[in-house]
Amino acid sequence: MPLFGQKGFGSIVNGVFLKLLLLSLYLPFVLILLTLETLLYFGSLIGFIYFLLQFNLLGIIGIILGVVLLLYYLYDFTNFLQINHKHYSFENIYLSGHSGLRNVLDLGKYNLYNLYQYLSKNEEANNFLKLLEIDPSDFHSYVFEGIMNLSKQEYEQNLLDLIKKYGVKNLNESILFFAFLQVVNIDGFIASREQISKDDFEKAFIILNSSNIERLDFSISVLNRISQELNQAVTPTLYKYTENLSRLKDKKKFFHNVSRNELVNNITAMIKAKSSNILLSGKFGTGRSTLIKGLVYDFQQDFFQLNVDKLVEDKDSASILQRIISEVGIVGGILYIENVHRLVSDNLTGSQEILLNILASNLKSKKLRLIMSTDPINLEKYLRSNPAILHDISLIDFHEPIDDDLERILINHYANKIIDHGNSVKISYLAIKEAIAISNQYNYTDNQPTKAINLITNALATGTFVSINDIKMVASQLYRMPINTLSDEERDKYLNLEDE
Repeated sequence: MPLFGQKGFGSIVNGVFLKLLLLSLYLPFVLILLTLETLLYFGSLIGFIYFLLQFNLLGIIGIILGVVLLLYYLYDFTNFLQINHKHYSFENIYLSGHSGLRNVLDLGKYNLYNLYQYLSKNEEANNFLKLLEIDPSDFHSYVFEGIMNLSKQEYEQNLLDLIKKYGVKNLNESILFFAFLQVVNIDGFIASREQISKDDFEKAFIILNSSNIERLDFSISVLNRISQELNQAVTPTLYKYTENLSRLKDKKKFFHNVSRNELVNNITAMIKAKSSNILLSGKFGTGRSTLIKGLVYDFQQDFFQLNVDKLVEDKDSASILQRIISEVGIVGGILYIENVHRLVSDNLTGSQEILLNILASNLKSKKLRLIMSTDPINLEKYLRSNPAILHDISLIDFHEPIDDDLERILINHYANKIIDHGNSVKISYLAIKEAIAISNQYNYTDNQPTKAINLITNALATGTFVSINDIKMVASQLYRMPINTLSDEERDKYLNLEDE
């Protein structure tokens, strides 16, 4: 590739503008490279002309350089066309970049039976089935019978469709395996398994292909630490009484928001527009704090979470709160107060009214960018009676997630445990579905997603792999009743006894 400019022909023209830009920044370095490149571009041309006029050693060298340069640019231009005008080839599309496949199959002489035989022994393809608690040998025996009736063109067309649908960048064994499931009739196999539907295969594929761990940008991490140290020098109170959530995101301490998209978009829009401060009201365990912490990935501003316990223990809490609010403004950050009712509760006798007035005055001036959370009971008990607080905020009701959102939350929460770093499946997708169903049916005390998370976490402690039966066993112990062996009447009786 040329030292400067884009790929292919025309790089000389585009390279001139780039050279002028770099010239102003790195003049000595650029001058040397510019001279060398100019000699390379025009030396061969002059040598070629000289060769035509006079046949000697210099002319021969010139023509050799010209041919080499021409071949190089033809190669470079070919790569340019392939990158910018990529056309998928059905034939052998899946063999490129797969040394394991190339070792098993003769390039250009494969057949679908040999390909599936390779996949049936592959760990990633078998993880696909383990997520659905399917015995690989049973499934592969069933599929092998259907493969004989397939054509390569049909399979490859489905593979191409999946590549486009899911935006696959790097082919792997899971998508090769999934492509077989689109063309082989597996309805009979699914019918023999009560707990599996065809949609579950797509969910398993998505889980397998969304488990890539993001790598931290080292330079950004270093800049963040430097920025934090500088901020600490001018905002000592802020860093003493709050936790900077935005710094912790570099260590992947929080989960990205993967559900409640409409709610997340509304909150994000309000924060960016600086139109209003926000109060989230939701029951304990519904994921209020998790959602707020997930927002740090979408903003450049620092999110500071107030340490309410530390603040209320200080006898000078009122002046400290005012300094915290002022320092948040200095750094242009956003203050998050979890369970804000604790600042105005009866436990803060004497300073309750002062803290309330400090919050209210700053909310009214709109100088403070504030997100708060509470629950419906404490909202009514402590905050409804204080119109100064509620007047200048947007009150958002935060409900339990619906089952589809809950499933995405749990998959995201256990991303590193469903398939661990050793590429071994630890939690089946069916176990996650069962945890949602059982916790909804038998646990009326806690809220989602907390009650499903508690169930799965307890099941993880029982062994190396969590299946449907493990979820049922742990649920029976936690809820003190047999699961899936009771009639509706008996279940209601047990639940009534628990209430008493």
